[in-house]
Amino acid sequence: SDTHRAYSYNEAATAVSTVPGGLFDGDSVRCVGTVFISDGKRMNLSICESVAKNGAKRLTRFQYGADGKLVREEVAGTGIYEGLVTTGTVKEVVPTTEIQPGVTTFCNQLTGTYKMK
Repeated sequence: SDTHRAYSYNEAATAVSTVPGGLFDGDSVRCVGTVFISDGKRMNLSICESVAKNGAKRLTRFQYGADGKLVREEVAGTGIYEGLVTTGTVKEVVPTTEIQPGVTTFCNQLTGTYKMK
């Protein structure tokens, strides 16, 4: 309906750091998620697994906070990502574009802080 919608998604990406070689640069990312929109309020839960070139993995949760901003939280990590703690938000910087039926392209900017073990 116009006031209630829900959908799920499965996406794959490559992370690109603003500084070449920076944190997460070149990591392969795969996410699954669900979105529910009710009376203009958006709720979601996304879980992403990222794999670094050296095989280290991290699991990240993305959810909308009470303020309506999309926030991220590291759930677990292996190798260099073991004990990683991040805080931050996500902002769309390139509009979502459908490049073929069922396939879209977009770019999100993640900002915040991190602490390595």
